Amino acid sequence: MSLLISPTSGEIYFKGESFREIMRDESKIYDFRRRVQLVFQDPDVQLFSSTVRRDVEFGPMHLKSGKDLENSVLNALRLMGIEHLADRHPYELSGGEKRRAAIASVLSIDPEVILMDEPTADLDINGRDSLMRLIKMMKGNKTFVIASQDAEFILRTVDRVILLNKKVIFSGNPEEALQIIRGENLASLYGLLPQK
Repeated sequence: MSLLISPTSGEIYFKGESFREIMRDESKIYDFRRRVQLVFQDPDVQLFSSTVRRDVEFGPMHLKSGKDLENSVLNALRLMGIEHLADRHPYELSGGEKRRAAIASVLSIDPEVILMDEPTADLDINGRDSLMRLIKMMKGNKTFVIASQDAEFILRTVDRVILLNKKVIFSGNPEEALQIIRGENLASLYGLLPQK
């Protein structure tokens, strides 16, 4: 879904246009990558600069300059609560701090769609709750596609759940998903029930 690899079967559409069409036109690829951003499961893959600030400004520096760039970076750092880490090297950060920096690097671009792979990994309870509030706050302006095994986070955060097991086994609202998980005993089979 992020144009890192092409689909081997089926069709994926973005704004009415198939990925295959998008992949044939450099300007469409550029536009897509500006509008759709991915937060990788491993933040070390995403963080590569000498400071957190430089990582967060890397994406928008190709789209903005001056005060616009500075404001995008500061806003993303503030949204993730990591302003105090801006001048630190990413390798000096904890796992949760790296996760927040990686998310900030995507937020600074201001994409329409944010793809997140296991976004709660390495986050403590406060970081997890903070991310949940942030996603809920931004849902009106952005689309989030979240791949996660953190069922409690998913059930408390999203409006729609798609359960996969080599194919779609359910698509609907979180409450229905939980009923199906419990009703078909998928919870114990796939470890999907929230922790109590």
